[in-house]
Amino acid sequence: LREALLVKIKEKTIDTRAIMTMLADRNVDRLMVEKKDEKDVPILKEDQMRINKFARLSSRQQGYQEESKKKLQELENIRDALAAVEEFAITAEDDDKLRLSIGECFVEVRQEVAEERLNDMIATAQNDIEAIESDMKAVLKEMEELKVILYAKFGKTINLELDPEED
Repeated sequence: LREALLVKIKEKTIDTRAIMTMLADRNVDRLMVEKKDEKDVPILKEDQMRINKFARLSSRQQGYQEESKKKLQELENIRDALAAVEEFAITAEDDDKLRLSIGECFVEVRQEVAEERLNDMIATAQNDIEAIESDMKAVLKEMEELKVILYAKFGKTINLELDPEED
């Protein structure tokens, strides 16, 4: 998105004040191309389509990163719960039951059932994380291919690197 906006600013097809307002509190000078590195390259429809595709992929990749962080946190929480259930098994009497939260209610279950349920949840979370990472790798590969094409045409006049503040 940022790259597409920079191109539109250069083409003077978008109000620069609106963009500057959006980029408030950021080091905008770092995002701009130095005068010595500027070159006047015509932007074809295919180029604009590649830039837009790169921006969409970048947004998708950032979404995958956030989703991955959430799933990793969820996996850590499930593992902590499993450790608590195992600790309960050590200290509990033979007929003691655990209260398992399912939705908004609690169900009393034996320790073995709770462990089995948590192990299933761990496996599901790990599969979800693997799927997200696989999708993220595919997106990153496609982004790299577009970077090669766009940098070959535009050189330093286009910035396709993520802003560290957005990571």
